Amino acid sequence: MLKRNIIWFQVDSLRPEFLDTSTNESDNKTFLDKLVSKGDFFSNCISAAPYTIASEISIFTGLYPHVHGVDGWFKTSPESIKKNIITFTDILKDEGYYSTCIYESAVRAYVPPYSFDEYHMLEPGIRFPLDKFGNCKTNKFLFCQFSGIHDDCIRLKGKYTKGDYRKSLEKISEKIEILYNSLCGESDIIIIASDHGVRCVDELEGDHRENVTGRYLTDKTIKACFSILTKESLEKFTIHDDLVRTLDIVPTILDLANLKPLRAQGVSLKSIICDEQVPNKIPIPKHVISQTGGMLTSPWVPDTWSVRTKDWKYVLTKLESKEGKSFKKELYNLVEDEFEVNNLYGIDNGIAKELQTILDVEVFDYKVDILDFYKDNLEEHRQILKSRTYPLVLQMKITYKN
Repeated sequence: MLKRNIIWFQVDSLRPEFLDTSTNESDNKTFLDKLVSKGDFFSNCISAAPYTIASEISIFTGLYPHVHGVDGWFKTSPESIKKNIITFTDILKDEGYYSTCIYESAVRAYVPPYSFDEYHMLEPGIRFPLDKFGNCKTNKFLFCQFSGIHDDCIRLKGKYTKGDYRKSLEKISEKIEILYNSLCGESDIIIIASDHGVRCVDELEGDHRENVTGRYLTDKTIKACFSILTKESLEKFTIHDDLVRTLDIVPTILDLANLKPLRAQGVSLKSIICDEQVPNKIPIPKHVISQTGGMLTSPWVPDTWSVRTKDWKYVLTKLESKEGKSFKKELYNLVEDEFEVNNLYGIDNGIAKELQTILDVEVFDYKVDILDFYKDNLEEHRQILKSRTYPLVLQMKITYKN
């Protein structure tokens, strides 16, 4: 079976509510609005972390941060990734793909650089180096990350409004339009996704003061989205509001492309996309765990965790004081309280207890043995790791201009 090229446009801090996925034709629609309105759009996708490095590593490994090891802002990739973990590009390398990563404004390797043939970290305004990728005759994977929303938010230092967000998104849309028209074919698999969100200052909020991007676990920062376009899906636009995870994106792509699976915590969503019953299919979890920590004023390690279901969110924050350790506990009904203003902990502790148990079992008491994920096919696991490559040079701050 012919393998398909994979083109991935990753928009840092993209939130679903800023995309116009309505069926109405409008001159105000951006190219990005029109693009995500052609495929399968997952509008309720929760990130494993509200900051880039832990989120991106989780996406490429299909594992939660406490499992893959990059669980704080000051951790590094690939040095902090635990041994024996396979990434998306390791599988693509084994399947014969030529892989290119282009990352705007990166100061370190946010995406694990294993098995990429090219890995570029660029200053803003630098032309994307796509000559080798464009001339490659084998199957190809391209990951392009756009940092405009995040960069503008940081530049405006706590004054970033919803209007500013839309302007940032319009600029990114223009870049994606150029790349899409020059690179993408009808048989390619196209992904538009985000790693996490970001809060604007003119939005309501509860007790959280989002002065530092990625410090809290409000829906504005952990709720992401993604869209998958294939030649089969271009005829039917579908919005899926199922609760899914960024961990599920890569397993879904591999399944749609008929490639080897990523044996991890993420699961394929192909059955949702194709509306089919799959025998012995691993069920899609009805909850998502997120964590944060290691963000400027917070500890080196995670100190805040959440469990998000479709209707509820439970947040646990570790507090340190002279008197010792304690925990702040929050519970929000997301159906009635979109902005997480009314903390119901102490009022409805039955739900809180249920969600705390999930944290205990899946995070605090979880014993990690990476090889357990590959125990059914250890020989294939060894072969994939044996063929893994690491770029000799991470090309940072390329200086040539348009």
